[in-house]
Amino acid sequence: MGFDHLILEDVNWQDELLVPPTAGDVKAPEDFGNEAWDYLQGINQRRGVSTPWKNFDFRFKDGTFNIFMGMSGSGKSQITQQIALHATRDGAATKPQKVLIWSAEMPTPAVVSTFCKLAGGVKSPSREYFDKILAYLGDRIWVYQRQHRVTLEELIGISLFAQRELGVTMVIIDSMMKVHSKANAANLNLVQQDMADQLAITARDTGLIFLMVAHARKGESERSRVDKFSLKGSGGITDMASTLFAVNRNIEKSEIQKGMIGKRSDEQVQEVLDQPDCFLECLKNREGGNMPSISLHFNEVGQFVEKKNEIKRIQEIDNV
Repeated sequence: MGFDHLILEDVNWQDELLVPPTAGDVKAPEDFGNEAWDYLQGINQRRGVSTPWKNFDFRFKDGTFNIFMGMSGSGKSQITQQIALHATRDGAATKPQKVLIWSAEMPTPAVVSTFCKLAGGVKSPSREYFDKILAYLGDRIWVYQRQHRVTLEELIGISLFAQRELGVTMVIIDSMMKVHSKANAANLNLVQQDMADQLAITARDTGLIFLMVAHARKGESERSRVDKFSLKGSGGITDMASTLFAVNRNIEKSEIQKGMIGKRSDEQVQEVLDQPDCFLECLKNREGGNMPSISLHFNEVGQFVEKKNEIKRIQEIDNV
């Protein structure tokens, strides 16, 4: 079985942009009575899409624009894919989720391969098991494979198409720096801020959940912690986001894994190797509620897990 059934291409996304939004319609307060009551009762905090980790108490709400920021190699792309894949599982969300991903960082076969490893919990699955994973992904994950000079308007158009025709509820944009624009160095920050504003508005108008990967600017050293002021580009980008997450890599552990042991004893080396590989932290939550953080280990499959050498797999695949 190939993975052509996961790919979106040759879509007339321009026509999708011609449909006017409805979120701006004037309504009376009583029209939102039930939703407002749910907010008062805290019910809204228990709705949305959960995360793959038991000790990371957070839910992604409909109509939100969420940014995952980190240095190159920190694992932010992998984490967003793992979150999106988890969202498609039975019971992971208030309503069933379907995901569209656009990645300018990896070719489509690599994206699909990553999803298969994350879903199956196997680094090298048999062909039979691989085909079962693809069958599971078939109605849950979609990949937009055009990469060259893709504009934000195109990404919004393809997202609207995927929502209307395929029932997509969550969109991954990987990454913001790869979205094509005619901006030069002088106005790049303003253009990126406008991009973030458009994504936030689209999320609000459609109910889509956007997960966007963004790069952090270099700190004073490689060991500098990524914080809410580290986002590369204008600070206005952060202002537009519903939530902002930082992915910080354990630099010391990474160095030792590369053989940079220095004067450490064997015991000291092992102590560092037992530490987590990265730290995921919520730095902003406009919706209110939790701003959790968690330490995660990177396993051989490519999953970020809470316990060293833990392997996760989607049990629903067995029933395909």
